[in-house]
Amino acid sequence: ATLGLNALESYDTRESIGANLVMVGVGLGSVALAQFPATIGAAGLFYFVIALTQTAYGFIYGRRRRKLMRAAKAPPSSAPENTASS
Repeated sequence: ATLGLNALESYDTRESIGANLVMVGVGLGSVALAQFPATIGAAGLFYFVIALTQTAYGFIYGRRRRKLMRAAKAPPSSAPENTASS
């Protein structure tokens, strides 16, 4: 089923899913550290990685989003098409 999202809405949806996948990765990294006695103390501290990963993710996707917004304000002939599949 198609949601009828425009290109920017589709991009924001993918960005949100990606940000949540980054959070899952941090959680899994913490679980992996907790499996070994030598690194169990670092498992809790590993959550500080969230600040780094979310900052980097937001920086990268924010730059791409601004580029997409500029393209959307251009004349219709150069606007990106909706890439959402049916």
